[in-house]
Amino acid sequence: MLTIGCSWALQIVYSDVSEPLVGDIVRGYEGQPIILSPLAGLGFNGSGGIHNSTEYSFLLTSKRFWRNAGAENILIFQTDTIMLRPVPNHFLKYAYVGATWYWSLITGQPGVGNGGLSLRLRSVMIRTSKRTLVRRVRNCEFSESERSCPHPEDVWFDFKLQQAPSVLLPPRAVQAQFAAETVPELNPCGLHKIVTFHPNSDYISNVLEPIRRKLASSSYQEKREKLLLETFNEWEAAKRQNG
Repeated sequence: MLTIGCSWALQIVYSDVSEPLVGDIVRGYEGQPIILSPLAGLGFNGSGGIHNSTEYSFLLTSKRFWRNAGAENILIFQTDTIMLRPVPNHFLKYAYVGATWYWSLITGQPGVGNGGLSLRLRSVMIRTSKRTLVRRVRNCEFSESERSCPHPEDVWFDFKLQQAPSVLLPPRAVQAQFAAETVPELNPCGLHKIVTFHPNSDYISNVLEPIRRKLASSSYQEKREKLLLETFNEWEAAKRQNG
């Protein structure tokens, strides 16, 4: 939140299992724009939490999830996300902005991009959402290999939004400015799963090193400094472990 700015509110969707952790996270931020949304209040089983990607996709493709979102512009970010700079306002007009998929880049086929760090319009998500994610996606025109496993929610939205000519989607250049995941972009607003997809490359060092130097020599924004330094050090340790 310190990175993206005070114009954004934080909405945390959580289960009963993670409620103590959420309490620790928000403690000390009284008076800040934070919305707590337990899963049980969204019509889902709050006691067990989200166990796998299929359950997560089912949650994000339900109309009730998006109807309970607190604004029209929604920035989705999972816990393995790093925000490097604020999101420019000109991104807010697009229905869905996410990091470019590698397969989309090499095939030249359009794709709205990764959902783990994504910017979306609530109204479009509501119009597109279904509660039959896996069955409906498998009946669509996907390749035989893709039919062998459940589809993530971002694949579902990509398929549906590409069929909607009235929906404004970003060009490749805009996706590159917004986020990086499988494709190592030069100066994105944020990163998702970079340790997973670039464990032994210099890409993460090149992206994070200028920020690490700045924060290590500065006393401002103490909480942001601590978070980013810990993330950088964790990646360094993972890189050494992977050889």
